[in-house]
Amino acid sequence: DVLIKYGYLEKDGATSVHKPQYTPAPSGAGPVSKTDCPEGDPTRNPLGKLYRELCGSLRWIEQCTRPDLSASLAELCKVQSNPGEVHMKRLQHMMMFLCTTRSAGILYGKARDESMPDGPLIIYTDSDWAGDVDTRETRGGFVATAWQAPISWSSFKIKAVAASSCESEYMAAFHAVRESKWLRALFSDLG
Repeated sequence: DVLIKYGYLEKDGATSVHKPQYTPAPSGAGPVSKTDCPEGDPTRNPLGKLYRELCGSLRWIEQCTRPDLSASLAELCKVQSNPGEVHMKRLQHMMMFLCTTRSAGILYGKARDESMPDGPLIIYTDSDWAGDVDTRETRGGFVATAWQAPISWSSFKIKAVAASSCESEYMAAFHAVRESKWLRALFSDLG
C-alpha cells in the first residue's frame, strides 16, 4: 500500500536495489549528516512533508516486519526536520529497496539451516564506535531470534560516550542483555 501510495510500484522495473544503504559508484556515500541540510527556515523546506511521511511509513514497516531497515532508516530519520536533496535521494533508494524486496519478510516455521545457531533464544548484537558524524554518538543494535526467526530487534543511539570500540560493544550488549532477560521471563510465562 505504501509503495502504491507514493508511486514506487510504477518504478519497479527501472531499478533493482539489493541493500538499503545508498552508495553511489565509485566513491561511495558518506554517512548521513546534518551538514547536508539546506540553509534557511525548515518550515519552508519543500521536501520536508514528503520526507517525514516516507520516514513514518518506513518506520512502521520496519517495526512490524523488516529489521533490515532499522539502522539505515534511523540515520535518515535524524534529519527529517530539514532534509536536503542528498537525504531525499537516500530515502528514495530505500523505497526502491523496499519495492525490490517487497516479498521478503519474517517466516516462522521454515526448515532450519543446520549451519546456523538454533535454539529458543539467540541474540546478536553490534555497535559502531562514535559512528554519528554530527554528534560522535555510538549506534548499537541487536536482533533476538527464536529457532532462527527474528522475534525482537532494535537499533538505537547510545547517549553515553564510549572511550573505545570495546566499550561501545559492551554498551550495546547491555541493551541486548536487558531484552534477553525480558524475553526469558516471557518464555517462562508461556511455558
